[in-house]
Amino acid sequence: MQINISARHGHLTDSTQQKIQSKVQKLVRFFDRVTAIVVTVDLRRSDSPEVEIRVSAEHTEDFVAADSGNNVLAALDSATRKAEQ
Repeated sequence: MQINISARHGHLTDSTQQKIQSKVQKLVRFFDRVTAIVVTVDLRRSDSPEVEIRVSAEHTEDFVAADSGNNVLAALDSATRKAEQ
């Protein structure tokens, strides 16, 4: 499985990227045919960053979840919960 993390309008630190990767790896437990996860963080508004998670799996359409929050990790938690559902 491939995980791709990117940022728009800013830069993510290595520690933040590692936290994002560890959180989205847990999505595999819900669907074992996951082939790729793409996380895009939009830092245009520093007070409310947006996170989009796109999960690609075999024989199905992509799962997409997005949300914003007070910080990147809060937005990631919310978007991850949406992807799990």
